[in-house]
Amino acid sequence: MSFHHRVFKLSALSLALFSHLSFASTDSELNLDFLQGMGAIPSVLKSGSDFPAGQYYVDVIVNQENVGKARLSITPQEESANALCLSPEWLKAAGVPVRLEGYASTLDAAKQCYVLSRNPYTKVDFSYGSQSLVFSIPQSFLVSKTDPSRWDYGVPAARLKYSANASQTSGQSTSAYANADLMVNLGRWVLASNMSASRYADGSGEFTARDITLSTAISQVQGDLLLGKSQTRSALFSDFGFYGAALRSNSNMLPWEARGYAPLITGVANSTSRVTISQNGYTVYSKVVPPGPYQLDDVRSVGNGDLVVTVEDASGHKTTTVYPVTTLPTLLRPG
Repeated sequence: MSFHHRVFKLSALSLALFSHLSFASTDSELNLDFLQGMGAIPSVLKSGSDFPAGQYYVDVIVNQENVGKARLSITPQEESANALCLSPEWLKAAGVPVRLEGYASTLDAAKQCYVLSRNPYTKVDFSYGSQSLVFSIPQSFLVSKTDPSRWDYGVPAARLKYSANASQTSGQSTSAYANADLMVNLGRWVLASNMSASRYADGSGEFTARDITLSTAISQVQGDLLLGKSQTRSALFSDFGFYGAALRSNSNMLPWEARGYAPLITGVANSTSRVTISQNGYTVYSKVVPPGPYQLDDVRSVGNGDLVVTVEDASGHKTTTVYPVTTLPTLLRPG
């Protein structure tokens, strides 16, 4: 009998505590009077800020993809403003593939950092519980997977490819010939040359260095700058050789799907949406884009025929747009 009596009293006490806690949760701020020996209340225990000041080691998540970990320092000023101001150096080190030229309006000129959340289509959320910083960035504000800032230009090195032969006649006269291709890589520059040397039977000799070129990659134009001897490349006119400087595109700097002509598909997604492109009844492209403006420049080259672009949002609503496409051999991809 006494056992049941104790259970009843314990249940009543638990109910009273639960009622008290439920009532306290409606307050705007926790009652921290029971904490002793604390000079200040920790920011994380205060309400009203999504970014409590402090030092953190967070998972960085961009559009639902974990891109790595980074150290994050949230200042009291950021806590009071309820927004993070992130420097270009931090974004690059954290692996956030964002095109900052699209966020020029969010730049804090005094601090030289970007408040990305000022953009209406961008969200930056900090989770103290999971220690993660979550970004939702429109597709058109992301850099491509072939980010030029991460190009590897190789290590300083030299390569020599050569061949040689010699002959001797019955009169003991000797002639020889050697040919070599030299290539030197130093930093961003590549020096290339073809050389030949000859020794004739009468003892005379000759050395020639031909086709000397100095070249480097120019990421802004997806091409090469070449100094020295070059050759024109035209689909409309006859080619000819010349000495001087040439700036030409290099398709090797582009992924396979970006070679050849295809129209640039743009739009604005109201929510996380799937964009599907079909032609002649076949699906040629499909991609999930986050909310905000998108720009699809990685559609594989297409032939003649209407492109049907279908955008399906999170609620299942579909929007269809038809792009008439007629291709010619000389057409270039936009950009």
